[in-house]
Amino acid sequence: MGLMDKSYTYSELRKKYNDFTVPKVELNVGGVSLLEQKGISIGQVQIKLSLENSGSASFVINSEYDYEKSSFNTTLKNKVVLGKTVTVKLGYGSNSTLIFKGFIASIDIELDVENGIFYNITAMDARRLMMTDNKPYILYSKSKYSDIVKEIMSRYKALCSLDCDATEEKIEDVVCQRESDYDFITKKLIENGRVDREFFIVADKAYFRKPQSVKSPIISIGINSGLKSFNRRLDYINKVFEVHGYNSDNKEHIVGSSTAKGENNQVNVISAGVEVVTLPDCKTQTAVNNAAKNMAKKAENENKKASGTCIGMPEIIPGRFIKISDVDSLINKKYYITDVTHTINYNGFLTNFITEGWD
Repeated sequence: MGLMDKSYTYSELRKKYNDFTVPKVELNVGGVSLLEQKGISIGQVQIKLSLENSGSASFVINSEYDYEKSSFNTTLKNKVVLGKTVTVKLGYGSNSTLIFKGFIASIDIELDVENGIFYNITAMDARRLMMTDNKPYILYSKSKYSDIVKEIMSRYKALCSLDCDATEEKIEDVVCQRESDYDFITKKLIENGRVDREFFIVADKAYFRKPQSVKSPIISIGINSGLKSFNRRLDYINKVFEVHGYNSDNKEHIVGSSTAKGENNQVNVISAGVEVVTLPDCKTQTAVNNAAKNMAKKAENENKKASGTCIGMPEIIPGRFIKISDVDSLINKKYYITDVTHTINYNGFLTNFITEGWD
């Protein structure tokens, strides 16, 4: 079992990490453990993980300047190179967990005569390449959208493997891709309601799966169990999503609809507004119904926002629920994590999380 399917208790992690006392970073660049090299230390590491945006690892490497040789640290010059693979593990003491894999996307070198050399390095996960390495025109002859996703992600196997939930539809026509790999999956397939899936990357694995498919919370935290701050916001929404499709076989115009509301006991001020979406690829009543339902659910979740800060725990990742307990009945719920920032510096290890939707 891994981060995406295992649950923990706060007391279990507190024991594992010896009361969260000694934060640990393992930074591997191109197969070399960078922090084990002579004369190299770390100032700060910040890992950003997200459901919708490219994940990143930013770290500041400190090194003394060799005045006799008029040279930077040889290991830094030879090993920290654009495009090299980066993995980062975080934890405490002797225990650490892999939470990031990507490639070096940018290097910023700063020389301070009194304090030494600072390498400010940013690594990005495979989604960065998916967004920018655009294939302008590709035709796919596949029976399922999930098969197309598998073909796309095979291009990025050096950085991640794919965990893919097969889609149910049967594609009869050739599918054209004019967008970037990332926009094709997230916009053409997911946002337009063609598939009920979410796509993201955590550590060394990409996920194309049913939304919120892991229902158990990764951990339960509260005022006396790791939680440092929390904020929750609920916005008013009352909208009907009306999806129009067309069955070319019998020349039938088909319509499906679904309503998004802020919460069940919401008082509707006026009649619901209607957003009309045309999806020619939806050729059955089931397809337009599902597309409308997916859009409404996404809109409801986007209007249920929360964020919090807790003691640093690498187990907290996007794509899992986190439970808030022992605060108040309005707050004590499961929240779906969309973004996580892990930060280790001289002040310790903190984890910030953002959520969208709750149960």
